[in-house]
Amino acid sequence: MSKDGPNRPTDGVEVATALAALFHRLGFAVVIRHPETADIIASTPDGELALRMAEPGTTRIASGRIAGALVRVELVPAPGDAPVRLTARQIEVARLLADGLRNGDIAERLGISAHTVRRHMEAILRRLNVSNRSAAAKELRNGRAHGVGEAP
Repeated sequence: MSKDGPNRPTDGVEVATALAALFHRLGFAVVIRHPETADIIASTPDGELALRMAEPGTTRIASGRIAGALVRVELVPAPGDAPVRLTARQIEVARLLADGLRNGDIAERLGISAHTVRRHMEAILRRLNVSNRSAAAKELRNGRAHGVGEAP
């Protein structure tokens, strides 16, 4: 394993694997392929299945370079039952959301601005792949999210 600095992968497959792991932690399913052969270089667990089962219009495709090699990245939000990781602050906001508090009340309780709460809320909705607070609260009550370092 070639590293550039502490724990920093430089080999293309290592970088692609690390990128897939990052997307997985953020609540996405991803497959990274060779652009000409379509061979899989790296993937999240069940990445191919998630891409095949994705709703039309939800798949994002991009080309880029990893360690100098051209790759094709295919990305969709993780399936609805996949656990989602949130930051410690997002967990605090999410718990208060699940308790039914409004943004202003959450801001006051946590000592942060309503704008900051709104940004956390946007990130929570995006990671849970839901479009509103009610759906997010339901997902959170069903245990779909956990904090970084917590077991799912």
